[in-house]
Amino acid sequence: MRHNVQVDQSIKIEQPGNTVLAFSNGISWAVVISPDVKHDAIRKLRASGKSKDVAHILVFAAGVYLLLADFLDEVSMVVIDTEYVGYDALIRAFMLRHIWQQRPTFDGQCIMFAQVGKKSSAHAKANAVRRRQDKDYRQLQLQEVLRLL
Repeated sequence: MRHNVQVDQSIKIEQPGNTVLAFSNGISWAVVISPDVKHDAIRKLRASGKSKDVAHILVFAAGVYLLLADFLDEVSMVVIDTEYVGYDALIRAFMLRHIWQQRPTFDGQCIMFAQVGKKSSAHAKANAVRRRQDKDYRQLQLQEVLRLL
């Protein structure tokens, strides 16, 4: 069965603390990006000439890709919360560049951006992981994030 999932974030990339990215809707999963991983990845992007905003967006996009990578065969639609207004095209392009290496037939139109409300199960999953009430997640490592950037 294929699922239409929503993706939400708890603690933005540019904010202190662990960032949790989660999806849910029939199936659920989460990844955590530690402050050290965020800082080191942003520092590398800034050293390569990226603006602070673009560095944050690219780390977010890498996190969302890694969140979904193992579930691409199980999702038919991905709705990502509009955390970074005006950067939807950059996030989609970044994700598709990596998705198409893994699944060349993946329909890029299946990635959408919309407001994911506080009543969303993805929002609940992200908050539960952040509060350590849900242990069903994976901690992202610096090397896997850097490999995508």
